[in-house]
Amino acid sequence: MRSLPERAQQVFLRLCRMEEDDRYTFFFPDSGDQLAVLAEHGVVETDGQRLLVDPAAAELGRAAIDSELARSVDEGMAANWTASMVVARDNGQVGEVVSLALKAAPYLRRLERWDQLAWVCETALARDTSPSTAALLLPFAEAAAKGGLGERALHARVLIEVDRERGLAQSREVLAAAVAAGDFRLAAATASELSNVLRAAGSPEASTLARQASEYTASAGLGPWSRALARLRELQALPADRAVLDEVRRLLAELPATSGEPETTTLWHVREGLLNLGSYVGATVGDGLHFAEELVASMTSRNATLPDLAKARFVLADRLVDAGRDTEAREHLLWCQSVSDDGAVSGVLAGIEDRAGNHSRAAELKADALRAAYAAGNLTAIGEGHHDLAVLLGRLDSASPRVLANYVASAVIAFRMQAGTLATEIDMLAMFTFAHGLPPQIALEDMIALAEQTEGVHLGDLLERLPQQAPDELQQVFDAVLQRAGQTMQDWTPLMSAVVLKASGDEQPGLDEHLRAWLTDLDQRAGTEPLLHALHRVLAGERGPELLAGLGMLPTGIVSKILGALSERERGGSAPAS
Repeated sequence: MRSLPERAQQVFLRLCRMEEDDRYTFFFPDSGDQLAVLAEHGVVETDGQRLLVDPAAAELGRAAIDSELARSVDEGMAANWTASMVVARDNGQVGEVVSLALKAAPYLRRLERWDQLAWVCETALARDTSPSTAALLLPFAEAAAKGGLGERALHARVLIEVDRERGLAQSREVLAAAVAAGDFRLAAATASELSNVLRAAGSPEASTLARQASEYTASAGLGPWSRALARLRELQALPADRAVLDEVRRLLAELPATSGEPETTTLWHVREGLLNLGSYVGATVGDGLHFAEELVASMTSRNATLPDLAKARFVLADRLVDAGRDTEAREHLLWCQSVSDDGAVSGVLAGIEDRAGNHSRAAELKADALRAAYAAGNLTAIGEGHHDLAVLLGRLDSASPRVLANYVASAVIAFRMQAGTLATEIDMLAMFTFAHGLPPQIALEDMIALAEQTEGVHLGDLLERLPQQAPDELQQVFDAVLQRAGQTMQDWTPLMSAVVLKASGDEQPGLDEHLRAWLTDLDQRAGTEPLLHALHRVLAGERGPELLAGLGMLPTGIVSKILGALSERERGGSAPAS
C-alpha cells in the first residue's frame, strides 16, 4: 500500500472502512483516476459499479486507517443511509426502510451514536416486526442499549420479536427502572408497548398495563393528545362493545385542534387511531362505516403514504360490503389493487362478483387470492383459499372433480394442522357426497393434480412440508365424510319421501299434513328459497334437469334424489328417494 500515490491510498482506506456491500463507484464521483490506479496495482477490481477489494487487503486497510478518516467515512455513510431511509419512510417503502436501516446501523454503532442507532432500529421495527427482521436488528439494538434506559427499552421491543419471554422480562425491568427514576414518559411508552404485546396474546394483564400507561402519561405532564392516545390504548384492551364506541366518540369530540402542552404524539395520529378503533368496534356493533369514511378522508387530506391509505380504503370497502354497497366497495378495492394486493383484495372482490352473479370472474379472483397465499406461505389462507375456490367453482359446475379436489385439499391441510376448520371441511365434502356421490377410488395424488390445475398452486410441495398426523389420514377424513353424508340422508329422507309420494299421486293418510309441515319449516329457514321453489315445481309436475340449475350442493342432492325416485316409480318401481 505504501507504493500507492497518497490520494489513491486515501481512496483505498475509505473503501476498506466501508461495509463490503456499500463499495460502489458512485460514492467516489471525483476519484476515477485513483480507482484506476488501485485497479492497476491489483488491490481493487470493478464489477460494473461495484468495487471489489481483496478481503486480506481490506483487513490491512482497516488496521491502517487513522481515527479521523475512519470517523469521516462512518459519518458520511451513516448520514447517507439515514437520509435515504427517511425518504423511503415518507414514501411508504417498507422493505426499503428496513434494508436502509440495516445499512446505516453498522456505521452508527461504530460512531457509538446510541440514540440514532436506536431510532433507525425503531423505525425499521415499526414497519416490519417479523422475527427475521427483528433478528437482523437485534445486534444493533443490543449495542444501542449501552446508551441508557430509553435505548434499553428499544432493545427489549426488538428482543420480544425474537425471544418473547426474555424480551418481556427486560421490558418489565425497564418499566420498573423508569418508574423508580421518575421518567414517566418512558414508563408510559413501555407500559403501552407491553400492553400491546400482551393484548395480542389475549392476556388479561394488557388492560392493567394500559391503565398504568394512562396514569404515567398524566404523571409526565403530557398534553391532551398524549392523554387521549393513552386512553385509546386502554380502549383497545377492552372487549369491542357499545360502551367502547361511545367513549371513542367522546374522545373525538373533545380532542382539541391545538395543544400548548408537551406532547409525544401528533393530532392526526391520535385522531386516526380513534377513527380506526371506531371502525373496528363499529363493525362489531353495527356502526363502523362512518368512522372508516372519516379515516380515509383524514389520511387523504394529509397525503398519507399509498400503502397506508390502501389499508384504510380496504377497511372502508369491507364496511361498505357490510352495508350492502358493493358498487362503492368495488371502486375502493380496485384502487387498492392498483397499489398492492396480498390476496385479501382479490378475495373480497371475488365475493362482490359472486353476489353480482359473475361466478366465472369470482372464481378467477379467488384463484388470484389463493396464488398470493401460496406465494406468501400463509397456511391458514391457503386452506381457506382452497375451500373458497371450491365453493365458487361449484357455482359453475357443482359436480366438477376440481370442486372435490379443492375441498379435499382444504380438509387435508386442516387435518395436518389440526385446525378447528376440519369439521367444516368434512361437512362440505359430505354435502358433495350427498349431492354427487364419490369416485370409486380417491387417491391423494389425483386430488393434488386436479388442485394444481390452478396456476400458482403447489399443493404437492406444501403437503410434503406439512407432517402427516396419521398414515391413513385420507381414510379417516372420508370415514367421517361418509358418516356425515349418511346422517344428512337420514335427516332429509322424510321430506324427500313425502314429495315423491305426493308427486306420484299417492294419497296416504296424513301425507298432506306432514308435507305442509316440512315445507312450512323450510320456508322459515334462511336461504332455502331456491330449494322450496324447486320442490314446488316438482309437485306441479316438472321433472327435467333444469330443476337443478342454480342449486347448492344440499338442494341438488335433495332434488336429484327425488327426481331419481320419481323416475324409478314411473318405470314401475316403488322405491322411495334414496
